[in-house]
Amino acid sequence: MVRRYESMRALMILCASASLFACDPEPSENPTAPTGEDMSQASAPDMRAGAADMKTTAPETDMPSSVEPDMPVDDPDMKVAPDQLRIAGLSAPVKVDFDERGVPHVSCQTNEDCFAAQGYYHAAHRFVQMDLRRRLGRGRLSSLLTILNQDALDLDIATRQLLTTRDGDPLEDALYETLDDDSRAYIDAYTRGVNAWLTDLEEGRNGAQLSEEYDFAIINSRKIPAWEPQDSIACGLLFLNSLMDGANSEIRAGRAVAAMDEAQFLDFHRGWHLGEGSSVITSAGGTYDALGAPRALTVPGRLPELSALKPRLQRASSALEEASSKLGRIKEILGEGPFGSNAWATAPAFNSTDHAILSNDPHLQLTNPALWYLMTMDSSSTGEGDLHAAGVSFAGVPGIMIGYSDQVAWSATVAYWDMVDVYTEQLSEDGEGVMRDGAKVEFIKKTYSFPTATGEKSYRLLFVPGHGPVVSLDEDAGVAITIKSVLSDTAADVKLFVNMGRTKSMAEAKELLSESVAAGFNFTLIDRLGNISYYPFAGLPRREWDTAQVPVWMPLPGTGEYEWSPELIRAGELPELENPPNHFIATANAAITDDMLDGLPGNDGYPPLQSAFMAVGARQSRAVEALLEREAHDVNSHIAIQGDDRSWYADKILPQLLEQAAALELSSASKEVVDVLSAWDRTCPTGLDGSDPQAAGKASGPAASASIGCAAFHVFVYSLSSKLFDDETAAARVWVPRSNRARILYWLLVDPTVLAAGEVYWDDVLTEDVTEDRAMIVDAALELTAENLERLFGSSDPDEWRWGRIHTLVMGADLLNTVTDDFDNGPFAAPGGLFTLNVASPSAPGDGDGYYGFSHGPSMRMVVEGKPEGFVAHFNFPGGQVHRRDSPFYDNLVEDFLINKTFIMPFTPEEVTASSKQVETFEPAE
Repeated sequence: MVRRYESMRALMILCASASLFACDPEPSENPTAPTGEDMSQASAPDMRAGAADMKTTAPETDMPSSVEPDMPVDDPDMKVAPDQLRIAGLSAPVKVDFDERGVPHVSCQTNEDCFAAQGYYHAAHRFVQMDLRRRLGRGRLSSLLTILNQDALDLDIATRQLLTTRDGDPLEDALYETLDDDSRAYIDAYTRGVNAWLTDLEEGRNGAQLSEEYDFAIINSRKIPAWEPQDSIACGLLFLNSLMDGANSEIRAGRAVAAMDEAQFLDFHRGWHLGEGSSVITSAGGTYDALGAPRALTVPGRLPELSALKPRLQRASSALEEASSKLGRIKEILGEGPFGSNAWATAPAFNSTDHAILSNDPHLQLTNPALWYLMTMDSSSTGEGDLHAAGVSFAGVPGIMIGYSDQVAWSATVAYWDMVDVYTEQLSEDGEGVMRDGAKVEFIKKTYSFPTATGEKSYRLLFVPGHGPVVSLDEDAGVAITIKSVLSDTAADVKLFVNMGRTKSMAEAKELLSESVAAGFNFTLIDRLGNISYYPFAGLPRREWDTAQVPVWMPLPGTGEYEWSPELIRAGELPELENPPNHFIATANAAITDDMLDGLPGNDGYPPLQSAFMAVGARQSRAVEALLEREAHDVNSHIAIQGDDRSWYADKILPQLLEQAAALELSSASKEVVDVLSAWDRTCPTGLDGSDPQAAGKASGPAASASIGCAAFHVFVYSLSSKLFDDETAAARVWVPRSNRARILYWLLVDPTVLAAGEVYWDDVLTEDVTEDRAMIVDAALELTAENLERLFGSSDPDEWRWGRIHTLVMGADLLNTVTDDFDNGPFAAPGGLFTLNVASPSAPGDGDGYYGFSHGPSMRMVVEGKPEGFVAHFNFPGGQVHRRDSPFYDNLVEDFLINKTFIMPFTPEEVTASSKQVETFEPAE
């Protein structure tokens, strides 16, 4: 197989000879530059200028279309020259050293200068990514993506509704106005850096060019607006909303409870933590008295009373379906799927070293370009600032999102805090509002204009005071669906990420994290003194009703009895850990406290904090298990655990399946499958000697048999799941996440007594004349597995069943892969599988004969050693820094990513100088 664009590789050496970071095209016929001030001057107002100043001084300008890369030209004006790089407002020259991997290390005089340089390189290397995200976040995507037509406009309307204040005003504008002075200065400096690059693009200098997406028919690139501070805030809000918004999960649950048998609904939708795995707090040896003693109004372990919910949710069924469709489209274009992340910290007492160690691999959509951008920023070593940070940043947003400062290293995983509620509202008689507490509450009506390729279009959007946007409305049923989100209450989260790199102690970091409202992360930290900490701080709704009777994880009545108390639950009332007794902290998106192990928030008498839709707990359990398998850890053991491809899920369910199979009269094909599974060591390597799923040769030895067993197991699990659950979901006509099917399969085999519906799933409800049992279904699933394996691999010979042939990674074009695959990268054979720590769950295996590729996984891997003399950080990255296929840094780190090979990030001035391969310098613009 020849991967897409391999023909471009020949250009890399030529490009590198001119500059490591720009392959200069032949000059194109650029449109005439606009009259008025030069953008490099116009986009440089005072660093605390407001939004209005930015709009009047940075107008839209015509930009040249990008051209196919050619051999470097000799025109010096087209090459990167240190004396040509200029950003308005710099206090002094900024030096940037690039290492051999294309990572910039910025040395500057002030914090603002560092952020300005960051903005320039984000734009220079990732502009298509940040341009698309700012437009989607601000409801302007349809001005760029012309081929989507109404779809893009619908997305604009939906995101504009969601990213607002409670009264329907743009949230990015409101947040910019409330920024503290430092944060405002940093985001303004970043904005000037982005616009300096846009000026270079406009004037055809310094190698500035757009990536080829802008030549594609779907993109209208003739008008590229200057960057505004609100664009950065919108990019951040879009990202946060995608991580903390569980609205669509609640809507789907509401639709399902209206259609399903109540016992089966509970089995399919409650968020059990699988196995004996402890919560984050318990596994670390900590305790948590969740906001005081249990309240008397609930009974521990109480199941929700679903029968009372059905009439209301059935009446709202059409409105819920419309809302789900709208929210699902946003998730689809963002490429969002089952979020996950791993992080663990080990204290010196748990290590073979004298220092703490921190690991993190946030699992998100694996995109092209990569989601993150690597860099370091330093204004303290030789300047007068207090910023020294390294790690991953997010193109479009200033700051280091995950990484380390001089004294503190931090990680982030999604905590699955329940920060959103969905309401079914009863329309007033005149349809001009909703009924609450027996009185009419009038809609807030806002008219928004949306720029499209064919001109502006205006739409009136509705909001319900105190709740939020009306995402669907069914006049015939008299129902509206609204969403209330903590995101509308955020004010300090912009401050969080631009300031973490300034923290000088664990206490400073904790104080800063305690101000977070909508980030919704498990923050795990270490310092150079050997401390480890866990601060999952956010702002959570205080729900003061019987949440077992009216579950918060399904749509609530908007009648007034189910409102949030005025004060959110904040740091001080939430769980936390500091140097816990077991000397480690592990988080993997599962239960934080023991009351959530049953997956039913609020049923044990404690306030509901986590969502019912968190991870199944397999990774959490395996992480704890892997940490406890060694008496002492070091950096190598941390890296190995990040790449762990052992199937904890198979460890738990395969013995029962093999025991059942041993009692059956099997066909020869089924027996072949059982023999392979019996010999399997429960790990999931690719079984190939390279990353090309078709061209790579077959590995030998243990890797071969492990790969074959892993392939057979996954096909068997999905074949069995289809035999078990397709009949129930088809009868109810509802969609159930694959992870929830996996939960029920687990309990059917491990302990069926915990299932509300018992073992009824073994019977196929669509066959009237036969009552199937466990033996019959397992037998049928083994037969189907053998058939599916032969179809998938083209052979009945087990030696051909190499996992890497079908378990492949495709990095889809960020925000574009739902429209075209022209800008995707892959496929690559990859290890890992369902619920493994090395996250790589198959995307759409259907009935076992489907697509076993994946697109969600570690968006980066980081292991930080907290040595007393300074942090040493090991990174692993799924892509490259520069999003142009002609660049040698387009995807130069992918092959190492696939085999979990790390590199050490330069950090100190001495390390940066020693690693430097090219130096660029920014001068203040005149």
